Amino acid sequence: MAYQDILYDKRDGVATITINRPKVLNAFRAETVEEMLEAMRDGDNDPDIGVVVLAGAGDRAFCSGGDNSARSSGSQTEEGYGGRGLVGLPIEELHSAIRDSRKPVIAKVQGYAIGGGNVLATVCDLTIASEKAVFGQVGPRVGSVDPGWGTAFLARHVGDVVIHIEDFPDAETEQEMGLESPFDLLGLYRGVNLGHKTVGQVSSDLDRIFLYRRPLLDYWCESGEDLTHLVRHVLIHEIGHHFGLSDADMEAIEAGE
Repeated sequence: MAYQDILYDKRDGVATITINRPKVLNAFRAETVEEMLEAMRDGDNDPDIGVVVLAGAGDRAFCSGGDNSARSSGSQTEEGYGGRGLVGLPIEELHSAIRDSRKPVIAKVQGYAIGGGNVLATVCDLTIASEKAVFGQVGPRVGSVDPGWGTAFLARHVGDVVIHIEDFPDAETEQEMGLESPFDLLGLYRGVNLGHKTVGQVSSDLDRIFLYRRPLLDYWCESGEDLTHLVRHVLIHEIGHHFGLSDADMEAIEAGE
């Protein structure tokens, strides 16, 4: 299949699908989604491919969602985007292909991942984000539906807590906790533990667990402790705070009791 809207490369066991529409911040139209769907199926069925990577051309955006200009131009019709699917885009088929893939699918995000682009990253198995990555949903502001149901999937998938991996705690956290060095903090829980939440309570934000990569690696190098055991220890304690567990409870979990 000859591709117009994407670049498709297979080498060294990696299939890379790049949305190649940088002039519109890699927004997708019906043709883009059809091409991505075809490439996803090819990568999934190729026995020489071990992982699929989704990316966006250029350095400004991973994907900015649906291209509204495509609704009334080019090969599109006045009805939606002119293709298959709920809104004229087979986006729900693409999301299913990503989620059902037998190969891990990784989103490589630089710049904007907005609307449908944010959802693409959400349904992947893993997202690797640059320092310039920006994630967001604009649908609620403009009354736009998420036809692939990715935002509903996100809420069901993460539940009430999101795990962030960052190099260091930010300056506000350092000041708040009175840290002498950013290397002093390996992990942090921010939120209200479940034991203090009421049935009718509506949170303005998700609870969050932060793992700090550089302090963890520094501690690992200095202590000689097994890295997997170290990360497991920090995660158990921070997730334990989310559930309102006592130190004894968390120690029992670590001991496998």
